[in-house]
Amino acid sequence: MSNIKAVIFDWDGVIVDSLRNEFKINNNICVSFGGKRIASLKAYKKVAHRWQEIYRSLSAEPDIVERCKSIFLKELKKTGSKVKIYPGIDDVIIKLSKKFKIGIVSHNFRESIQEILRRERI
Repeated sequence: MSNIKAVIFDWDGVIVDSLRNEFKINNNICVSFGGKRIASLKAYKKVAHRWQEIYRSLSAEPDIVERCKSIFLKELKKTGSKVKIYPGIDDVIIKLSKKFKIGIVSHNFRESIQEILRRERI
């Protein structure tokens, strides 16, 4: 008998292929606030989990993180149809959810994750 009670998935790169879209959005945000572009997708993968730090570096304004987050979410909603779940992962999650609690961990925003899960009916 198994002692496993839950299965936890990472979001970006495991459930959805979202990093390219996020990379593009965050580069546009950086440029619009006078910051530097992130050189490559490979470089972005190393810093993506530090999004608040990236946003703080763009301005000394106290609300900069919230402003950038708002822009990010707005752009993510516009481009959300481009973000796709990996083929077959929905079946895996649904099948596992019949036996185990399912969790998702991510550096991504809860709102964007919930929207894609609703869209995909997971």
